[in-house]
Amino acid sequence: MPGFNYTPSPAYLTQTAVTFATSGSNTLVTGVTGQIVRIYRMYLTAATSTTLTFNDGSTAVSGAMNLAANGQINMDYMGGEPLYTCSKGNSFTATNLSPVQISGTIWSTILNPP
Repeated sequence: MPGFNYTPSPAYLTQTAVTFATSGSNTLVTGVTGQIVRIYRMYLTAATSTTLTFNDGSTAVSGAMNLAANGQINMDYMGGEPLYTCSKGNSFTATNLSPVQISGTIWSTILNPP
């Protein structure tokens, strides 16, 4: 529908715990066939220094973000728009350069496309 902008209230967001300590691709929010993952909030910490890149499946949607030991990524709504939107069926993933513990929370929706 032209001009329609769905901005979920916090009650409609799904909160997902994030914890991994492997290098390479790590799934943060698992995609569902035919549906779209949208990321609205994110809080992550790194135990030691590393570099994270966020991906729509295997396609980078951010540049490499350097994190120092105990570094944090804290992202919130951007005027109600999602921070990241994945293609239909794709998972939201992060590529971790080093085998470093990453922990935190992501708030997202997984919905059928309009």
